Amino acid sequence: MKARKWLWLVVVLTLFGAAWVGIAWLLTPDEVDTEAIEDGVAAGLRDELGGRYVVDCPDSMEWETGEEFHCFAEDQDGQLARITVSMENDDGEWSWIVG
Repeated sequence: MKARKWLWLVVVLTLFGAAWVGIAWLLTPDEVDTEAIEDGVAAGLRDELGGRYVVDCPDSMEWETGEEFHCFAEDQDGQLARITVSMENDDGEWSWIVG
């Protein structure tokens, strides 16, 4: 009988732990894939203005819909431009403007 009680306790504690892990996973904000944003902004600038651009965004950001952050784009002549990136929705969509 004692073994059965211990087994039941282990099962309950395991389920309890799994529930906490699941809740923590759901509440943890997603990190922004800044490398994909850098590549996307550089391609957009190239398409709109021509030339080559190197875009640098913060290394680590958490995704929050409606928030903005800033990157910097440098062209082949060393000119810098500030890029404002807006986090559009929970699906990871974003937009950018120069400024």
